[in-house]
Amino acid sequence: MATVVFHWLDYLIFALVLLISASIGIAYHRQRSSKDIFLGSRQMTLMPVTFSVMASFISAISILGTTAEVYQSGVQYIILGISYFLAFPITAEVYMPVLYRNRVLTAQHYLELRFSSAVRTAASIVFCIQMFFYQAVVLYAPAITFQQVTGLSFPLTMVLTGVVCTFYTALGGIKAVMWTDLVQMIIVFVAFCTLVVMATMEVGGFERVFEMAAAGDRLNFFNFNPDPTVRHSFWTLLFGGTGMCLTIYSANQAQLQRYLSCSTECAHISVLCFLCLAGLVIYAFYSDCDPLLSGDIVKRDQLLPALVPDPGVTGLFVSCIFSASLSTVSSGINSLSSVVLEDLIKPWQPNLTERAAGWAARVLAVVLGLSTVGIGFLATNLPATVLQIVLSLFGIVGGPLLAVFSLGILVPWCNRYGALTGLLASLATTLGFSIAALIDPPPPDHRVFGTEGCYNGTDASNYTISTEHYSNWTVTTASLVARQRPVHWLSYLYYTPLALLVAMATGLAVSALTGFNRAKPVSLKLLHPRVWRLAAAGSVQVATVDDEAAAAAEPAGEAGTA
Repeated sequence: MATVVFHWLDYLIFALVLLISASIGIAYHRQRSSKDIFLGSRQMTLMPVTFSVMASFISAISILGTTAEVYQSGVQYIILGISYFLAFPITAEVYMPVLYRNRVLTAQHYLELRFSSAVRTAASIVFCIQMFFYQAVVLYAPAITFQQVTGLSFPLTMVLTGVVCTFYTALGGIKAVMWTDLVQMIIVFVAFCTLVVMATMEVGGFERVFEMAAAGDRLNFFNFNPDPTVRHSFWTLLFGGTGMCLTIYSANQAQLQRYLSCSTECAHISVLCFLCLAGLVIYAFYSDCDPLLSGDIVKRDQLLPALVPDPGVTGLFVSCIFSASLSTVSSGINSLSSVVLEDLIKPWQPNLTERAAGWAARVLAVVLGLSTVGIGFLATNLPATVLQIVLSLFGIVGGPLLAVFSLGILVPWCNRYGALTGLLASLATTLGFSIAALIDPPPPDHRVFGTEGCYNGTDASNYTISTEHYSNWTVTTASLVARQRPVHWLSYLYYTPLALLVAMATGLAVSALTGFNRAKPVSLKLLHPRVWRLAAAGSVQVATVDDEAAAAAEPAGEAGTA
C-alpha cells in the first residue's frame, strides 16, 4: 500500500492544529463548578453552539464513511438528508421544550423526575455503553487516515487523539469543546473543500464527474422497494433515517448538552449533499481502477485519504480528519463525564460540593478519555465501514433510549415499571436482530467496481488476484439474493423504529398491569403540552400548581415517580 511521507509544511500545519486545540483548553481552565464544566453556566451563545452541533454531524466518520458509501453503493444515501428535515422539527417541538423547561443537567435526570431513579440509572448505563463503543470507532477513523498518508501506526494515532481531546476537555469543559469545535470546523471546511476541488479538476470538472457517475450506476437516487430487509431504499433511508436522527439529536447527552448550554434554541443545517458529491468525485477518480481490488488500500474507509496528493495539502487533510475526530471525541468525553457524575455518582453522594464536583468532573474526563483510547484498539478489526457501524450502534442502543424518553414525554399513562421494562425489552430486541445479522449477514448491495485501468506490466499478478476475488464476491452475492430473505436481515436503519414499537407496546402493557399512574400524580411540566388533555382524560393523576409546590420539598424523583 502506497504511503506519502510528511513534508515539513505538513508537520507545521498539523502542529498548529494541535496547539490551537490545547490553547483553548488552557484559556477556559478556570471553570469551577460541574455546571460550568458541563453546561458553560447555560450562557453559551448561538454561534459556538451552532458550529458545535454541526461538528458532531461532520465527524471523521461522516467524512470518510459517507464518501465511501456513495462510492460503493451510489448516491441514494442522499435521501437521508430528507430525514434530517423531518427529525429536526420533531426534536425542536417535542423533546427539547420539555427538557429545557425542566433545566436538567443531564437528559437522564429527566427520567428520574418522570419515572424513578432506577430508570435513570439503567438509561445512564446504556448510554455509557453506547458512547464507549462509539468513541472506539471515532478513534479508528483518524488512525486509518494517518496510516494511509504517512504510514504511522494505529496505536500512535489513537493515543495522540485521545490524549489531546482529554487534555482540553478536562481543563476547559463544554466551553472549550464548543469553541474548539468552531475552530476545527473552519479547518475541516477549508481542507475538505480544497481536496474535493483538486480531485474534481483532476477528473475533468463536475460535468465529467456526473457523466462517469451515471455510467457507473451511481446516480441511483430512488429505490422504492418496500422490502424492509433491503439495506438502503427510499423508505429505509426516509423513515429509518428519521428514527436514527432522533436518537442522535433527541436522546443523546452529547447533543442535548449543546442545546441545554445555549440561551436560545438552535437550528442546524445538513451538509450531507456535499459529502455525497465528494463520494461521486471519488468514484470518478477511481472509476477505472478500484483501489481496494488493486491492493492500494485495505478498507473502503481509506478511499478519501488515498486522494491526498501534495505537500501542504497532505497536512491540511490530516488536520481535517484529526479535527473532526477531536470534536466528536471531546464532546463524547464531556457527555460521559456528566452522565457518570450526575447520574451515577451524585445520587450516592448527594452532599458533594460544587467545587468538589468540578474537580471530580475533570478527573472523570481524564479517566474516561484514556479508557476510550484502550477501547479504540477494538475497532481495528471491524468488518463493515465506519458509517454503517456507527449508525447501527445508534439504532441498537440509541433506539431504546429514544423510546424511553418518548414514553416519558408523550405517553402520560406510562409508569416507572412500564418505562424500565420497555427500555430493556427494546434493547434485547435490537441486540438480538444485530447479533443474528452478524451470524448470518445479508448480501452486500455494492455496485460494480472498475478494474480495467489497474493493469500494467509490473502488477499483472496482483490484478489477477483482485479480479478473482471480485468474481467470487459476485457469485456469492447472486446466490444470496436468490435465497428468501429472513426477518433478521432487517435494515440496520429500522432498528430505531423497531425499538420504539417494542418499547411502546411493552411499556403500555406493563403500565396497565401495574395500575398506570394512579398512585402518584405526574407533573404537567414533565409532559409535552399537547398530551396534557390526554393525561387529564385518561387514567392519570396530574399535579396541579399547588401540588407541585407542595411536592417541591420531596426528594428528587418522588414527585414525578410513577
